[in-house]
Amino acid sequence: MTVNLVYTLAKDIVQTEKGVLASYFAFTSKSGEPTGSWLGVLRNAIICMGISGCILCLVRGSWNVKYFLHGIIGTLCIIAVEAVLSIPLYFLSKKYPSIQKHRNAALFISALILALVLLILSNVFGI
Repeated sequence: MTVNLVYTLAKDIVQTEKGVLASYFAFTSKSGEPTGSWLGVLRNAIICMGISGCILCLVRGSWNVKYFLHGIIGTLCIIAVEAVLSIPLYFLSKKYPSIQKHRNAALFISALILALVLLILSNVFGI
């Protein structure tokens, strides 16, 4: 019984994250499904990653593969951190429906708290 519960929760979390990921790169319906095809979402994701790599090269003042890849990896890291932060929000939204309505605000607040904790730790330990 608990295996089925874990499987159901994991499947629901993956479905939620898939909708969030699709909303980054395409217009989505209320259920989180993209209005276009998933191929269009993938195309938009590749374009966004390329643009972020170009922006980092522009900011650094040097056009090379190292900076381009760092721009892409930085964007992927931001998406991964958002995915990790949204898992507790998924469980809280099951208990408190208002969190589900205001998911973006709750995610923004949790990201600010994480940034504050990291800033304090970096000042305390001199990182």
